[in-house]
Amino acid sequence: MRFSNPLTRNPKWLRLDLALNILHGEERLSVVCAFRPVSRIPFRETFARPEMFWKQFRRRMDTEQPYCIVPGHFEEEVRRSLITFEELYRSQLLDLNLHRWTKSIFTWLTNPILDPDATGRVTMDHLTRLVTRSLRCAYEQGTTDVDAITLQAVAKEARARSK
Repeated sequence: MRFSNPLTRNPKWLRLDLALNILHGEERLSVVCAFRPVSRIPFRETFARPEMFWKQFRRRMDTEQPYCIVPGHFEEEVRRSLITFEELYRSQLLDLNLHRWTKSIFTWLTNPILDPDATGRVTMDHLTRLVTRSLRCAYEQGTTDVDAITLQAVAKEARARSK
């Protein structure tokens, strides 16, 4: 069995979800992303493409706030995200208990190298990379949970890459 990432969704599933939601009433979409610099909105060019698939998204975008930029996450939000990661990956790592490492993960990811503007926030990109790399390491080692040594090694690697 291979380690699989449930975060990479099939576009057909996304279309099906949208179709089902639209059938049950008027719904508007907003693109929510954590991104730096905040002045540039990702996916804007993608949604402007002329293909029918993207036109469907544009028509369903919220008229007042089609894009919502999240500058990062505070410690409590990181904890909730870690709990969600646990739920997503529990089938592959049965004893997964990531949220117990919230304080350490938050401290590592707000390091000046990864948070150069000293915002005191963790970007979802950094959090997702740290978690998925740590989970992959744990899976390859044959363990059912992630330990502090693995997390620390992956965080150190992330800081080294960002230099």
